[in-house]
Amino acid sequence: MDTIHTLGFCGVMLLAYLIEATLGFGGTVTALPLCSMIVGIHIAIPAITAIVCAAALMILVHDRAYVEKRAYTVMFLLMVLGMPIGMAAYSCLPERPLKLALGIFTILVALKGLFWHDRRKKTEKRIGFRYYVCLFLGGVIHGAFSCGGVLAVIYANRAITDKRSYRVTLSAIWFSLNLLLTLKNIVTGSMTLPAARLSVCGLPFVAAAVMAGNRMISRLNTKTFGTVVYVMLLVSGCLQVLR
Repeated sequence: MDTIHTLGFCGVMLLAYLIEATLGFGGTVTALPLCSMIVGIHIAIPAITAIVCAAALMILVHDRAYVEKRAYTVMFLLMVLGMPIGMAAYSCLPERPLKLALGIFTILVALKGLFWHDRRKKTEKRIGFRYYVCLFLGGVIHGAFSCGGVLAVIYANRAITDKRSYRVTLSAIWFSLNLLLTLKNIVTGSMTLPAARLSVCGLPFVAAAVMAGNRMISRLNTKTFGTVVYVMLLVSGCLQVLR
């Protein structure tokens, strides 16, 4: 892995986790398509998974008292049930179909963020069956690409009302799930030496992005920034599909 590829990877992680710190999610789904184009999907996924695990732990240690335990338990159990399906797909399929699937998923996430809004959120308190299905499907996506968070937040938006609890509960989920995936990657040999080196190099950039994002969040128009992010995701997904 040469210096240019390493710097490119770290630069993408810095940008992605500025987004994560501002929106509360979206760091991995932003980073993965771009990083997979720089270093390859089979190196990018284990590297990003380990980095996110460590970054989530930073947040969790600081605000662990605010974890919404019931929401965490529901999210963890349903996502863990779906993860083996995604793991099997990742292990069996070659890189091109995986990149195509990732590109399509990224496009769908971008279109949802740009054009679909849950207007019933403020008035409807009941959590319907479809939200639990989203968690299970989020687990499938997370098992394959470590970026099932976009589906998981559909449930979290309904189940967790306190902003601080929302962020730290999601961090607890990412830490737990990514720790399992990182251990699996080490045992199966997916955590290769290049992936491990990228994890070490990328972590300081992510830590800096989280601290900078915390300071920026009050100054940014979150809605406008979110629109820019989703447009960028749409372009990234299209590049993944066409590449």
